[in-house]
Amino acid sequence: MSQLHTASSAGEAVASSSSSTSRAVIDLGLQRITSLLALLGRPELGFAVIHVAGTNAKGSTTAYLDSLLRATTGTRTGRFNSPHLVEERDACRVDGVPVRTDVWEEARRKVQAADAEAGLQCTPFELLTARAFTAFRLMPLEQRPEVLLVEVGLGGLLDATNIFEPRHVLASVICPVDFDHQALLGDTLAAIAEQKAGIVRRGGLCVIADQRRGDAATQAEVDCTALRGIEVERSQVGMAAEIHEAIRRSAVAATARLCKAYVPWQVLDEAPLASSSASTPWSTSVQVNVRHTPLLYPSSSTSPSFAGTYAARAGDGLVSGPLLVLPRTRAALSGALTALQTLWAIARDETPGGLGQDGSDEHEELRLRIAWALRDDRDATLAIAHAVASTTWEGRAAWLDVPLPAPASQSSSSSSSTTPQAAQARQVEDEEMRPADSDTAATLASASEQAQAPPQCLHLLTDGAHNASACVALQRYLCGCLSARLASACDAGAAATSSDTCGVSEVTITYLLSFSAGKDVAAMLSALLAPPASTSLEAQMARTTLAPSQAPVRLRRRVGLLSFSTPVEGMPWVTPLAPSTAAHALRQLQLEAEVEVRVFETHDALAEALRWAAQLGDGRSMTAAEGERQASMCVVAGSLYLVGDLYRLLARSSE
Repeated sequence: MSQLHTASSAGEAVASSSSSTSRAVIDLGLQRITSLLALLGRPELGFAVIHVAGTNAKGSTTAYLDSLLRATTGTRTGRFNSPHLVEERDACRVDGVPVRTDVWEEARRKVQAADAEAGLQCTPFELLTARAFTAFRLMPLEQRPEVLLVEVGLGGLLDATNIFEPRHVLASVICPVDFDHQALLGDTLAAIAEQKAGIVRRGGLCVIADQRRGDAATQAEVDCTALRGIEVERSQVGMAAEIHEAIRRSAVAATARLCKAYVPWQVLDEAPLASSSASTPWSTSVQVNVRHTPLLYPSSSTSPSFAGTYAARAGDGLVSGPLLVLPRTRAALSGALTALQTLWAIARDETPGGLGQDGSDEHEELRLRIAWALRDDRDATLAIAHAVASTTWEGRAAWLDVPLPAPASQSSSSSSSTTPQAAQARQVEDEEMRPADSDTAATLASASEQAQAPPQCLHLLTDGAHNASACVALQRYLCGCLSARLASACDAGAAATSSDTCGVSEVTITYLLSFSAGKDVAAMLSALLAPPASTSLEAQMARTTLAPSQAPVRLRRRVGLLSFSTPVEGMPWVTPLAPSTAAHALRQLQLEAEVEVRVFETHDALAEALRWAAQLGDGRSMTAAEGERQASMCVVAGSLYLVGDLYRLLARSSE
């Protein structure tokens, strides 16, 4: 079995530890994990599995699958995601909740003992993967998951999760593929997609998420009833044709069935639906008509031009699904619609005879449950809508209220102080649409009074965008948030002043950013701060419908650059990029608009950065200065490890 090995020269830091027998490096391969699982009694066997690979929206897809399976079919689920946010146990969930501590610790003991006994020296991720499967197996039978939702760690072909027997895999899902980890996976989309498609099982089902990129993302109609050669695909999906071609070749080699999920990306260019309220003044939503696509089978045509291509069976076509309201993010659109397409395909999949010992389908009862849950009637539609609306995925386009930590000198001298009730942290449900709050006008009227007192809580957006394409998606989401907030403020301002102007003069966006070493920081910063003119925040504000008498709204940007805490539990190879290095990359961009930049390098960098961000407002209320109304927004992004630090800070504040 071939392996890929990387060291610091490949953009990932190698850390060694004399106190551990494990390999503290990224060392891709299946020999060690296969041997370890065999010593543990193959704990991964006996579960139905949905295996999810890709570059972006993998976690969101598993989160929506989790919610849909539990809420609409009553299926018990186990979910494995990486990296974790707060602690390693977060990576392993049963019915949406982290596995019990006692089970997690027992799994650790078993895995470490097996690794040490055989002298395997498994990598930290291999140990984590084995620990998760062992924890699922240790659950009492009545609590044990029926279906495992497993996110690939890195790549797919040689990833430690790629050890399932074909008969147990309900579907292999390929989420949007983009550039990331090129030193390990290749420097072209085709090469990266080939690694991702390595999870496709022989005789299995592969679900391809909508891979369209900016060059074809707004095209409304694509052919989801066939997968042709690369030239035909390129005419419809642009650069995504390279991804389709790599997956198609892998599917042909595995004699697998396919289906192509469809996402109406053009809804992101439509006017956003404001869900602004007292609890979440910035978030926006979109309405989406779900369209289920048919299963695709190898073409039976004898024509050479159709060799190796896929097509739907005669009579199979697109089927209309429910109307859903989703957060206005690419991750939510891709995650929700890919999850629904996956379940639709699983329910209708006809597995090849002979997968079971007697030639039967061991998952037939589960398929029937899923098919019933996706039926076309009012009750099923409401259940699906509720499941989608209740889906949460921490650190991904999540709006939080964060109590502001006191400076170290103050906290030590006033340790008896308590956190005000109003400053308690809470996560805002970004998925729900809420009408504008009836008290908005009164809130605006008292803005000058609110501005006098320093905020005790900062309302912010946190998103784990950790590559250039994810930063592009985040920037587009911010455009929608800004447009919706300004429109909402216009309505409220007119109601408060009986005029035709909203009076919003300035919007300040403060970015708090951290990056892992080896990332393309220049591309990420450019995506956030220097996008094409037509998709910039300034262009979005200009497009926002304002009264004719409204003066242009000024946009002010501030960027705080900081590190994240290390070592990251279970991932000793992860190192942060020095904030000063990120600042140099930012200066090299030569931005047209002025950006205030601050570098935080203290031991309390995150707390200090949050206080700095709150200097111009709490991120929620409009403030007034010299007769002008101003709004502020704070965004924490660039690294899931920084997002994890933020959630740990939240946990400490609630203790």
